[in-house]
Amino acid sequence: MNHLARELISFAVRAPSGHNTQPWQFSVERDAIRIYPDLSRRLPVVDPDNHALFISLGCALENLIIAAAHQGLSARTDYFPPDEPEQCLRVRLCEGAQENVEALFRAIPARQSNRGIYDGCAINESDLERLLEANPCQSVLVRSFRVGHPDIEPIIGFVREGNIAQFNDPAFATKLVSWIRFSQREASEQRDGLTAQALG
Repeated sequence: MNHLARELISFAVRAPSGHNTQPWQFSVERDAIRIYPDLSRRLPVVDPDNHALFISLGCALENLIIAAAHQGLSARTDYFPPDEPEQCLRVRLCEGAQENVEALFRAIPARQSNRGIYDGCAINESDLERLLEANPCQSVLVRSFRVGHPDIEPIIGFVREGNIAQFNDPAFATKLVSWIRFSQREASEQRDGLTAQALG
């Protein structure tokens, strides 16, 4: 189990997280893998209630489950079970994957996040409709805007104002800079954070 668990965890830790802080720790015991929040890696300025930190744990869990399914295993997850001494996600594995995850599994090592310009192709209309329909929240309205739509300009202005306000906040700027890796050597040594190249 230990060798297999280490392999599964190697895919789990490729999950996205705020500023690439990787705010998780793992433990392995017989048939269980536990994922713990690492609060020493929290982002109190941009994520004061740890909301994004716990979303990151969910992303690591999803990668773990996909990697397990690729190995022919199914996973049962207990979310913050009361019988655990510390907050954690507890994953128990057993034989018998429930679905084919080959495409998702191949995407894990290929994932990347950057602010570079993509190919500029419009999103397929059917994919866009599926995205809009995926929002189940009645109190939130989701809208799409095509390039050149007149309502985009005010939104760009609001985003610009928000960015200026954030970067004028010394606490935000200090915390962001602490997670930027300014050289390939630094990125290789730290194995976390944001590369200057990825920021654009």
